[in-house]
Amino acid sequence: MSSSSPYDSPSQQSPLKSSVTSPQTDLSSSTTASFRSSLTPDSRRSSTGGKKDPHVWGHSGFLTPKESTALDKLRLHVSSLPKSYQSTVFTFRDAGEEDDDCMLRWLRARRFKVKDVEEMIESAHSLRRAKPPPPQTPVSIIQKLNPQYYLGHTKCGHPIFISKPGKADVYGLECCLNMEGVMGNHWEAMEEGYTHELLKSKIKHSAFKDYSCLCVLDLHGLNSSQLNKKMLRVVKEQANIDNHCYPETMSLMILLSPPPTFAIFYRLIRAFLPSRTVSKIELYANRSKGLKRLSELVDEEELSVEYGGTKEAEISNEERVVVERLRMGKGFVDLAVSHGETMTVKVYTKSQSTGSFVIKSTLNDANRPLGALEVTNAGNPDNDVVTDDIDIRHIEVDFGLALEGPGTFRVEGKASGGSMFGAGHDFLIVGTITSTIEKDRAPPSPSSSPEIEIIKTSYDRGEGTETSKKKKRGSFFGRKKS
Repeated sequence: MSSSSPYDSPSQQSPLKSSVTSPQTDLSSSTTASFRSSLTPDSRRSSTGGKKDPHVWGHSGFLTPKESTALDKLRLHVSSLPKSYQSTVFTFRDAGEEDDDCMLRWLRARRFKVKDVEEMIESAHSLRRAKPPPPQTPVSIIQKLNPQYYLGHTKCGHPIFISKPGKADVYGLECCLNMEGVMGNHWEAMEEGYTHELLKSKIKHSAFKDYSCLCVLDLHGLNSSQLNKKMLRVVKEQANIDNHCYPETMSLMILLSPPPTFAIFYRLIRAFLPSRTVSKIELYANRSKGLKRLSELVDEEELSVEYGGTKEAEISNEERVVVERLRMGKGFVDLAVSHGETMTVKVYTKSQSTGSFVIKSTLNDANRPLGALEVTNAGNPDNDVVTDDIDIRHIEVDFGLALEGPGTFRVEGKASGGSMFGAGHDFLIVGTITSTIEKDRAPPSPSSSPEIEIIKTSYDRGEGTETSKKKKRGSFFGRKKS
């Protein structure tokens, strides 16, 4: 996005803000002040004296007679629906959201047009019935390749969602996810992760009623190669899910440090976003102004240290993931393991080239492999619709080794052959490192080189199911994984 000043202040957001019609309400009562405290800080800045306030529009306690009638009609309609439809509507019951507050979210999304909401529920139910399962790729790997997480709460109790597209490895993600996996991961994130964060908000702030979050989209480092048609397709499909199944769940979005090339991409995104959603987006080409805005919304102890606060993300010491992408033809990656740690290694790819891999230890003077395998991706089932290479199913192969530290292990690989557009894909090397129970024992001493057997792995055209029999490994830094 252009670095010009019109995107650097909420008061100068006219190109992005669409007007939101709201009822005339009495904003002088203590009830109003209490309710506002559970909404956004902007609502406390909004003018009073009976003027329209979009931040309380359509919320319980601020309804016009016409809106109250619409709520009554929707309540009656939803009560007559089968349980599966009711579950589609009341997505955050487990997080403590009251049914009327939930239905008001749906009504606000369609400006209290009950017929439109009924159609929306039907569409949401169809989407939910057709949703793909969560991907088999562990969440820890996905987060490593695409950093995004919840950290802290706003002054009003909203969970804070932080995403860093500029640090995402889109080619690495393509190695371990196809479009079905991306959407399955999104469904899982909304149904499990977001619901959990809303419950935390309700527990921490008993008056919390506005079941939405503050999104911080940090675009620093984003380049034009990441803003392609595949990314647009992902954003469009995720937006379709959220607009139909999780209405009014974004309180505000802060876009930090958008690059100039983002302007065209953003115009394309706006085309399929509801105007009310667009009105909640603030862009800050000037990062300092964006950080100042965040400090207005979030207390210092709840704001990430990256954005001027004091809150640090919790890091698990039990398991960590090391991810390296290997560009084929030929290459290698080094994975370091400390004393008291054990590492398993997998290879992920969509490439239809045959990949040959070996693992070696730099502590092994003979420099002989500890394990070896070959990987061939047979592609998708014949009945799969493959629009582009994002639809290709990936495969994953486990070396079947438990590599004990301390040591540095080198994974060498090369590829040949292949066909279609899948041939050019990279290979993702993933080391999952866990602490061992006996952390204080002496490190093992090098021994003779192990017996080596090459695993020739073939895959059927399903979900990447391994069909070969795993072979026994040698013992040097290579205890067989149980």
